[in-house]
Amino acid sequence: MLKTPGGGGKPRPPVTRVTVATLPAPSPNKAGVDVLALPVAGQKKPVEVPAAEVAGIEPVATGTSDQTVALRKALEAKLERARRRLERAQGYHTFAIEVADFLDRLRTRNTTFVGGTYPKHDWGEFSVDIFLNVGEDAQGFYELDPAEKFLDDVNDTANDDGPFGKFAWRAVYNDDRMIARIGPKYGARRITKAPHHGPAPDKLHIHLDLRPVDLVPDLTTGFTVNPSGRVQLF
Repeated sequence: MLKTPGGGGKPRPPVTRVTVATLPAPSPNKAGVDVLALPVAGQKKPVEVPAAEVAGIEPVATGTSDQTVALRKALEAKLERARRRLERAQGYHTFAIEVADFLDRLRTRNTTFVGGTYPKHDWGEFSVDIFLNVGEDAQGFYELDPAEKFLDDVNDTANDDGPFGKFAWRAVYNDDRMIARIGPKYGARRITKAPHHGPAPDKLHIHLDLRPVDLVPDLTTGFTVNPSGRVQLF
């Protein structure tokens, strides 16, 4: 609700959160002053405004007065900040249900790992950062044999015919020795390299991307599926 200027022509702030589209009729209060009783969201009792101070009413969404336009811009900015906070917050806890099931089944084979994620991870809810508790070698990487055993267990779990079918997987890890071991078994570029994936102290961990082979793409998970209907990894 817009208000007339005060003394000296100074603008009065509008009354916001009014829950009616048209102004009620004025009526005298106990002091004999004609007032409008305005229902306002968040207030138990109507807000009384002297009728002489009321300039009109207009919706925030479409109002054209300078005050309403300024209020609309401020609310839109707050809404956008809230959307960004929600997006970040959702990103902190999102593993796809398929990935959560995969990790549960992997845990029955291998208990040497913990996994986590963060907003805007490479494959979103289908990416997992893996931290092994197998010890580090002199080069600052995970000990070779138990790390290889972990990736073997990942591959075995991926080939299970589980509740969501078989999985495609790939890893990012900077240990050339592990790449040399895994490539001949599971295919070239099964493991690739990128900054901040070891050796310690440079964020030592194994990044895993895990997706069901039969996963249907959508706007949230987005990826490429080849003509056979399988996830295109590379």
